[in-house]
Amino acid sequence: MITLLLKEMRELFWHFLLLVLFGLASMCFLAWFKALDSGALSILLFGFSCPIFIMIYSSQMVSGEVMRGTFPFLATLPLSRHRIWLIKAVSCLFFAIGLSLVYGLMIWSISPEMVVLRSYTQWIPQVTGLSLLLGLPVLLAAIGMFATMMPASTIVTFLIVAALFGSMLLIPYVNQALNYSIALPLFIAIFFTSSRQAFIKGELMDSWRPCFWGVGTLIIAGLLALGLWMCLDLAADHDFVPTGLRIHDLGTLGNSTLPILSGNAPSAWYDPIRDSYIIRTFMIDPQTGATRQIGPRGCAPVVVSPDNRYLAAYALRRRAGLVTGSNLLIIDLAKTGGSTPNSAESHSKSGFNDNGMVVIEEDDTNPIAFIDRDRLLYRRTAGLSPSLRFSEFCFAEVGSYMYKSQQAANGSRISELCIAEIGSGTRVLDSFESLATKMEYLPAAGWVLVSDCKTVVLVNPQTGERHHLPTAVAFNAWPIGQIASMSLIQCERHLTGSQTEIVSYGVTSDGALATLSWLAPGTVWIGDEPKPLALVKEIPAPGIIPSSRTLFNIVRLDPQTHASETLTAFLASEYIYVCPPVPGSRYLMLQCAGFVNFGGSQTGTLRFDPQTSQKDMLPSPVHSFISLRAIDRDRYLARGSDDEKSLVWILDATTGKYRQILESQKSFY
Repeated sequence: MITLLLKEMRELFWHFLLLVLFGLASMCFLAWFKALDSGALSILLFGFSCPIFIMIYSSQMVSGEVMRGTFPFLATLPLSRHRIWLIKAVSCLFFAIGLSLVYGLMIWSISPEMVVLRSYTQWIPQVTGLSLLLGLPVLLAAIGMFATMMPASTIVTFLIVAALFGSMLLIPYVNQALNYSIALPLFIAIFFTSSRQAFIKGELMDSWRPCFWGVGTLIIAGLLALGLWMCLDLAADHDFVPTGLRIHDLGTLGNSTLPILSGNAPSAWYDPIRDSYIIRTFMIDPQTGATRQIGPRGCAPVVVSPDNRYLAAYALRRRAGLVTGSNLLIIDLAKTGGSTPNSAESHSKSGFNDNGMVVIEEDDTNPIAFIDRDRLLYRRTAGLSPSLRFSEFCFAEVGSYMYKSQQAANGSRISELCIAEIGSGTRVLDSFESLATKMEYLPAAGWVLVSDCKTVVLVNPQTGERHHLPTAVAFNAWPIGQIASMSLIQCERHLTGSQTEIVSYGVTSDGALATLSWLAPGTVWIGDEPKPLALVKEIPAPGIIPSSRTLFNIVRLDPQTHASETLTAFLASEYIYVCPPVPGSRYLMLQCAGFVNFGGSQTGTLRFDPQTSQKDMLPSPVHSFISLRAIDRDRYLARGSDDEKSLVWILDATTGKYRQILESQKSFY
């Protein structure tokens, strides 16, 4: 056996040496034309030469013996067919891995710090240098060893490789989310098993037997591998490692006070999908910090119903462990143990499966808001509009930023405003011929704000009635707050050059519009009291270069008399994050990466008491910025991170004290 192995290696050695010389000649050729760098060399050697050479030589390991007429002599040797096949496979592996490592050393000599061959891994994302140098050559050798049992073995090899890698590219997101550390060994095992069975049962390899046994074994082994893949996918759905949790977000869920967070966590089993692409949703216990997963993995929280009963979320669409798109998922939190409904009437609603979920399998869906506890507004993208056939561009400039929106190009996709009624299905309320349509719900007025670069429309989700806002050219519109039953929105209109006009409107439940010219530009409304608070940003006069710090005023406004009372002022960096309070909250919590009124620039939370106009700085428990979300009147869920881990606290607004409830791995976002 050793003698035969040395004979095979000796035959391949001269071919191997010739290919090494080819690599050196390639380096000299690129250097001659002054194009020698690690990117060009890796594309030439790993993108083309190495895979092609491995496929050609591996596909000739047995078929070459048959063509030369030496296979009958090989079959008469006093060795079992299994040992002969094993010698061929080992020599083929030595050749493939050796050639890959030598080419890798050539690239490393040009760029020693290039551990991952980036120019090649851009084609196959998330492939590490080890899997590229060892895993891929072994897979190509396995495919060649299978194809060498078939007629026209070289052609069969190239067809299999093209089908294998082409299928990954045809399925969206598979090449990003696929766990190659599991997929590669499975494919290698499938092709090597099929090759061995075809060789053992193929007699003199000149009849239909090797094809029958090879293809048959390939199908059976492929089905078994697929079954294993699906079992791993099911096992990984809810079994995760709590210590490996990487918290991504606290879940900005509107006015919901549910302690929900999202993050990534590796599976306790081997997950067919890379855990970095799998967002999980968790309910966290504010007292103990214990986490419990809500819904399947790949579920990202978006919005909760007003009674905290239903959660609308994005969810990965998976087929046998492969990511093929996204679903809109509605989760019954009462059935999954996440929340207790406020009324028994919700129990009578149907449409949920055994896992307490409704799945709306539509591509490009975006949950907007629950208009009540049982009806969800969402946006989806439909087919091409036949009425739009030309490219229309709208430009808008704000400061030094230029925005461009393409209205249509050879037909535009239609944005549809839909409603999902739990227990009754879904229906389309309205459609809009635009790629850049933005839809937001105005809870006080009960209308949907729909805007793109040219128009602003209000849609009544109850009746489907439309109202166009009187804007000539509006390229941005957004809600800024509410006063009792009136929703407030602001629109930016592009005039000429770099001039921009900001117009504020109040929208009532009957769709009436009121132009509120007395609102200051940059106002962010907080609260819905008869005399609400507003955070007003001072806008510098035209021609004045804005500084790195901005003056903010917290004012109390009287909508009846249009009077305002400034309660306090402070300097901070440009962006202020207001944590939406819950009804009955005593304090207003504002976050910023740079408050400058408190002994220098500080990162933390500004606690403001509207009754006494007292403001206090609550320093962040870590040096980085933290995010807050209210979970009751005086308690907030806080999330931050240090250099090594991610942390979750409960912040008591009355005392200003942080109590840590969870420590996990630092998020890589």
